[in-house]
Amino acid sequence: MQMCEFVVKAQNLVIILLLLILSACSLQYVSKTETPAVYSMDGIPFRPGAVSWSPDSARLALIKNDQHFLYDYSTGISRRIPEIRPLFLDWAPGGRVVVLREKGSGREIIMLDVNSNTYQSMPADEGTEAVRWLNPPDDVIALSTNINRLTIGTFVTYKLFRLKGGQRDLFLKRESYFPTRNQVREFTSAWLYQGIRPVHESVLIPEYHYPPAVLPYTYLKTVDPVTGLEENIMKQKSRRFNVSASWSPDGSRLAVSNDEGLLIIEDAGADAGETLEYNMPVNYEIRGWHPSWNPKGSQIYLGGWLIRSDGEAMGKLVRDAVNSIGLWSPDGEKLAVMTESKTFIFDALHPSFHAPDRPLDNELMNVRDKLRLLKGLFKDGLILDSEFHARRAKLFEKIGGDGK
Repeated sequence: MQMCEFVVKAQNLVIILLLLILSACSLQYVSKTETPAVYSMDGIPFRPGAVSWSPDSARLALIKNDQHFLYDYSTGISRRIPEIRPLFLDWAPGGRVVVLREKGSGREIIMLDVNSNTYQSMPADEGTEAVRWLNPPDDVIALSTNINRLTIGTFVTYKLFRLKGGQRDLFLKRESYFPTRNQVREFTSAWLYQGIRPVHESVLIPEYHYPPAVLPYTYLKTVDPVTGLEENIMKQKSRRFNVSASWSPDGSRLAVSNDEGLLIIEDAGADAGETLEYNMPVNYEIRGWHPSWNPKGSQIYLGGWLIRSDGEAMGKLVRDAVNSIGLWSPDGEKLAVMTESKTFIFDALHPSFHAPDRPLDNELMNVRDKLRLLKGLFKDGLILDSEFHARRAKLFEKIGGDGK
């Protein structure tokens, strides 16, 4: 009898040891996927344009408590830029930040030198919502809106301007109807969320449509600031007024979430035409509204999680963060996550690529530079439309794409 009791106790001990080992393995797995926040900040408004990384990934420009701050990531020191009440900001090369700010009863766009605190002014109107740096030395994109609420709903007029050398050129004007008169409803965040498309240097325009006979949908297109040419990317069934999206590092694919918050990866090389997209989600467990693609890898931030572009979940960064916004540093190793209560900064994320993603390498940069020259020839009327499209297609043939 004592021998049997000894065997049972030994078996129980083995089981307990196995459970402890499994538990330790589980804890080790969590520690690998749960990257700790190295810094957190209060007072930052939860909207695009409130945080921007410097090109060298060393500093952050911030809107904090309605003031402009610079945060040095390496030292942890922040300093206030005096006499500037920013509404939207975007970091440009050369130690400069493009800032939309309040000035009296109106608004003003400035190119601010953060080292000397001097700036140059650019034209703006009272409806200006956002500014984005396009390319050197001072090429900037500005979004202006006019919201008109009527008894049948709300009409929003979107205008995109290219600012260069003191000139302000309108290159897109679009009006959208939204079936609501809700005073607090936000209609511009999807236009503000996405930056400039890599290589192509075009702007993503999410157009919401509410036709009477079919389900509402969003048409994701691009418009080129230089040529004014528009191209179709995808057409997605959606009841949301704002559909955010994010480009892959080479600009060939687009990350977008559907109405359930599931991540969809769309090949941006083909014209969507008049067909609704039914692409399958790459992950059925993770949900979020604002995907953000790492500019140096195949990692996508969505709803508090890191996901590989093939759908594999890499780890959870922030809990209960379905509506959060992720902003990657240009080196792809740091991530600022904006939630409705706090902004967190994560470090040491070690980006990597997985096929078919590719980096913005020298070959792609060469195509970008040649495309800039080609756009200039087209804008100046030195080449015809047919020649422009043929020469552009030939540029992208060398890197395995059709240029769309």
